[in-house]
Amino acid sequence: MPDLTNNLFFYYLSVLLDTRSFVGQSPQLFGLLQKNAPACRLESLVGKNTDICIESPSGSANSYFVNGFQMVNPEVRVAHHHHVAAQVTMGVRLRVPTVVLLRDPVDCVVSRAAFMNSPILIGPIFRQWIRFFRAAEQVRDKILIVSFESVTKQPEEVIRAINVRFGTSFNSKFPGIEQISARMDRRYAQVTGKSEQRNPNLPSTDKEAFKSRIRPFVMEHRLARPACDLYSRLVGAEI
Repeated sequence: MPDLTNNLFFYYLSVLLDTRSFVGQSPQLFGLLQKNAPACRLESLVGKNTDICIESPSGSANSYFVNGFQMVNPEVRVAHHHHVAAQVTMGVRLRVPTVVLLRDPVDCVVSRAAFMNSPILIGPIFRQWIRFFRAAEQVRDKILIVSFESVTKQPEEVIRAINVRFGTSFNSKFPGIEQISARMDRRYAQVTGKSEQRNPNLPSTDKEAFKSRIRPFVMEHRLARPACDLYSRLVGAEI
């Protein structure tokens, strides 16, 4: 396991993630937290003009599905990538079609910890997952829960299921992985100015190696069992 215990930056990120997911359980408090956020972040919050909300904890194929969906539905206003329960709660409250992507919590935490390249974040990422899905479980009959496998292997079927569940007519012609990867790279370059680097959300050899090293520590974490118990209650409710 990498020795990052003295890295104050990752401890700062740990506190930040915990605070965000805790506050993100309340639409009112999360709204206050986002009050001074950049315009692009405000546009991705659930609101009265939102056409669909697609949310889940980080590491659940959010970027893959949202980017692909937006490419074939460019005029649709999508709430996404805040990774907090408040988005789901507000989506249900405003009767916005709300889609939640469900991935095994261990795989989800491994993926996100590898993205951040830090084992220090295992606990906060588990808490983010648990807080999010405890809220989603309470409104499971009002949202559409989609498995990670369906999102990554049958995204067109997922969009068709969304249309059936919510009476929408979104385009289901999902683009290929190469097109989505290219779009993610372009957007990453626009935001960071690093045109020579790939979007870190995309798969890489380094990330896969780190996942292998960190997985045993994720599986042994004290929050793995309660997260997996919650996951088992939700399995069967998803498509």
